[in-house]
Amino acid sequence: HPAYGKWFYIQKIDSFREQIIEKHKVYLKSPKLEILGGVVFGNSAIPPPNEVKQNFINSGLLHLLAASGLNVGLIFGIWFFLTRRLNLPYNFSIISGGLVVLVYAFMTGLPPSILRATGMLELGLIGKLLDRKADNLALLALIGAVLLLIDPLMVKDIGFQLSFMVTLGLLISVPVLVEKTKPVPEWL
Repeated sequence: HPAYGKWFYIQKIDSFREQIIEKHKVYLKSPKLEILGGVVFGNSAIPPPNEVKQNFINSGLLHLLAASGLNVGLIFGIWFFLTRRLNLPYNFSIISGGLVVLVYAFMTGLPPSILRATGMLELGLIGKLLDRKADNLALLALIGAVLLLIDPLMVKDIGFQLSFMVTLGLLISVPVLVEKTKPVPEWL
């Protein structure tokens, strides 16, 4: 029966994404619709008009029209915040948040930056459930290795390269910056 199997669920997720986009179309007109679609689901969700795309390219801001790891973190963070404010159990918040992120990842079409962020988040959440602290550099290396085992040509994808380089840069530089700014109040 064609309604069973993994493709059934992927079709449902695609249908859900299309429903969200249709709702956006009611309130937004071009090019705002395409820009929002690009920021939320990636630029393949609703391709922007050529003129708008060229303006983003000329300004060096084309990356803004791509779903990124920031989206993954925001979606999990908002979900986790809401479930905790509703006093739902911690483990429920973690597990359901992981599922919400997986659904979102499929909605974006699984570009490399989303695969990296989702993989790191999911492994980090498993660590939380097992009461283990994750080593972010090891997670980054593991996710990179797994993605390249699945598709070695992904190494040529600029989204893959930039996602891993930026994340590596952040993981290396943030602890140094935090240490160097110790006299600054922690809340700041």
